[in-house]
Amino acid sequence: MNEDYTIVGIDFGTSTTVVRVRNYYVDGRSVQTKALLDDFNGRDNFATVILERKNGVRKYGHEADEASGRRLDDGDVVHRNFKVDLISPDVGRRDRAKALTREFLSFVCQKLEGQRYNLELLNTVVAVVSVPAKWPKDVRDFMRRVGVEAGFVADASQVRVVDEPTAASRATLTSHLPDLMKDHVIGLGRYNVMMVDMGAGTTDLAVFKLQIGQQGDMQVDSVVTFPTVDNPNLCGGREIDACLCAHACDAGGEFAVKNRRQVEYIVKKFKENLLSPQLRNNERCLWKDEFFFDRDEFSRLNDIDRKVFEDLTKRHWRDWWNVVGGALSAAHRMIDVGPEDIDLLILTGGHSFWYCAEELFLGKSLGGIAPLPFAKLQAEPCRILTESNRSATVALGLALADAALPFVPTSTNGYALKLSVPGCEASQMRTIVEPSEELPVSRMLEYTLDLAGGEMRSMVPVRVELYCGNQSKSMRLAARTDVEVKTPEHFDPNLPLRMMAVLDANVDVDYGLSAEGAVTALYVENGTLSGNFNVTNIKVNI
Repeated sequence: MNEDYTIVGIDFGTSTTVVRVRNYYVDGRSVQTKALLDDFNGRDNFATVILERKNGVRKYGHEADEASGRRLDDGDVVHRNFKVDLISPDVGRRDRAKALTREFLSFVCQKLEGQRYNLELLNTVVAVVSVPAKWPKDVRDFMRRVGVEAGFVADASQVRVVDEPTAASRATLTSHLPDLMKDHVIGLGRYNVMMVDMGAGTTDLAVFKLQIGQQGDMQVDSVVTFPTVDNPNLCGGREIDACLCAHACDAGGEFAVKNRRQVEYIVKKFKENLLSPQLRNNERCLWKDEFFFDRDEFSRLNDIDRKVFEDLTKRHWRDWWNVVGGALSAAHRMIDVGPEDIDLLILTGGHSFWYCAEELFLGKSLGGIAPLPFAKLQAEPCRILTESNRSATVALGLALADAALPFVPTSTNGYALKLSVPGCEASQMRTIVEPSEELPVSRMLEYTLDLAGGEMRSMVPVRVELYCGNQSKSMRLAARTDVEVKTPEHFDPNLPLRMMAVLDANVDVDYGLSAEGAVTALYVENGTLSGNFNVTNIKVNI
């Protein structure tokens, strides 16, 4: 665009909706601004909940969520999980979901307008809305229209619809790509990626090809999504909520049954604030809440540790792992990618914080579930990418839609070039790249090798070796090339043979290193000695 503009990234989720904004300027800068807040409690997301009171009053977001956790009057209606019904085969449920979606996003847009100054919104706004990759065209078109109807923009041309795998990839790579490149895990090129979005309503998987370009551009293609729209296995996080709630109600008896709505609400908060993080640290967790679990009716509730949790939720994780296996079967059939071919795993969604997900991918045992051979992930766990705020991953990626990836051409290794003549003791090694030096670089190198005592030869063999590593520890051989240099007619072997490497001379040996420090090219063209005994034939191209 030829003007400054703001991208509003809207991740409309089953249980949580997240909005992030980023400003883009014609001079090439882009600046992440503050997150849109639910001013009811100051959180940087919105509960995707609508509470309809019998007196006609309607509440939204966290206010509706908290109010629905208390006792409701007869005639009050709570609308949750209506996003799932946007693809329902039932026309009535689908139309109702569309009306609720339009109403809820209008509420979010009002919050955006109310915080326009704090968010530093520019005059021109582009709305970028996420959709699951499996959603059909008619539902995508509806989400594009909703961007206008809810008031985010004035025209449908200012609304983009982006698949969740693309958005999640951009967010995670923006955070992790520099470290992955420095550690030589990935660089430029084409990779097989699996994304697992563990939301409250569903777990959605996508296996796809990711191309990372030299200018920081990225492209996602060959996307295989699973489960399909008609698959009954939803495996959303609310299934875990239901397991925990049933366990609490069994212990709470008649009191819990009479107050089940409150138990459901408090179990959900207990899970988010205490249980999930403590189990992730392999700690025992107390069922604690001053209004409920501290009551005598819940005295039979014991501490919960990983074993108890896995026993309570084993069916969910077995079904969840079967969905992962189904995605891999579809990927193998459609794009010839199996578990051993997965280069990167992106875990996103609020329920991806459960420790079980990562441990299954790493090949660890969980309730008798058979592991799958994710060889690369298990050999290098750094290939499993997550964000600290996993529920915001997609929204961040949407806001980054027009930003280049942070291509950081640096090397954590040093590189040295060694020249030697087989059969002679003469050899010299020169450092050509210091650790953490920015690539690419070009070097003018001068070598002097003493060949005194060598026999008269018309061709002098020279071995060129490239080493990489930390000079303070050890260097490893990265590449080796043997060349022969033609000597002049009146060559005196008792004189030193001066060898100079220059960038713009005829090439004898060309070592090409990619920006992340991997040797990518090596070839030889024989050269000749000049009258001043210089070999202007060794080029170091890094």
